[in-house]
Amino acid sequence: MDMELKTGAVRLNFERTEAWIDKNERAAATIGYLVESSQLQLIKNTSSARELWDILHDYHVKQTSAGRVVLLKRMSRLELEENGNVEEHLIAMDAMYDKLAEVGCDMADELKGAFILASLPESYEGLVKVMEGIDGG
Repeated sequence: MDMELKTGAVRLNFERTEAWIDKNERAAATIGYLVESSQLQLIKNTSSARELWDILHDYHVKQTSAGRVVLLKRMSRLELEENGNVEEHLIAMDAMYDKLAEVGCDMADELKGAFILASLPESYEGLVKVMEGIDGG
């Protein structure tokens, strides 16, 4: 029996051999074993490892996209309180950059700097203006 596999724009035809069927079943069983119980409903009627993988991939990409939005909202709301600890604030912002990078949202240093400047209180306005002048000048 021939099966067609789409890989981007390339289509590969291959025969389902006994070895392939065995490996597919093992891979599907492994994926099913490792998936969180809350996600079993997503894959319960799926038999091929590739199909399992695609369903779980699509599910997690959607989750990751939503996660990016949540993290970016949190990032935009981070503010250093007047007389707050600058070092702790910068550590918290750096941790947020790391979380964003984990979900595929790497920020350019210039954008990171903009978020830091935007998070500073009114008493840092002179520093912010100087830094904006250096970037803009």
